[in-house]
Amino acid sequence: SEEFDLIPQISEKRSKTNSSVKSKSSTTSIQTRKSTLTNDEKSSKPKTRRATWNDRYQDLCKYKQMHGHCNVPQSQKPLGTWVNTQRIEHARYLLHQKARGNDPVTSENSIPQTSMTPERKAALEEIGFVWDYNGYMWELRYKELLDFKAANNHCCVPRSAGSLGAWVEKQRSEYKKFDAAFSEKEDQEVDGKSSAKEKNITILTKE
Repeated sequence: SEEFDLIPQISEKRSKTNSSVKSKSSTTSIQTRKSTLTNDEKSSKPKTRRATWNDRYQDLCKYKQMHGHCNVPQSQKPLGTWVNTQRIEHARYLLHQKARGNDPVTSENSIPQTSMTPERKAALEEIGFVWDYNGYMWELRYKELLDFKAANNHCCVPRSAGSLGAWVEKQRSEYKKFDAAFSEKEDQEVDGKSSAKEKNITILTKE
């Protein structure tokens, strides 16, 4: 009778084992399906396409339509960063042009490669792109100074007069640095280097 009592117990153990295996198999199957769905969802999400040169150029065209110029501030990313990059690439482009023209001062091998091309240069210039932004702003402030002089009969713009007043003060500071650089007085010390150009100083001193 003990042998007959063992049969139900063995049968019950086998049933529990089979049930456990089926449960594990079912859990694994569900996890596999979830993993597959997750991977499918990831693969179905559109990948972010990197903006091309033409994309940014079209953005710049839209910016000009809204603001009337192409001088996007660098703080306005990513377009401002791209605009500044074009100026850098253009400067390298000009250096390569000089080197190819057998400029004895410039070696083409020593110049970083540039992504600027004649076609891109022409496209940017067609919409009024400013290559020398500092020079452009100097000319703009100078015209404002001429208008100020016409209205006030002098060029003593107060510092409180906004951007023009700040620009006039900077020109005086730059002139002192420029004058000190060519002065014969060895004891005269002025900190920093002047960004003033002889042409600019000549223009200002005429007024």
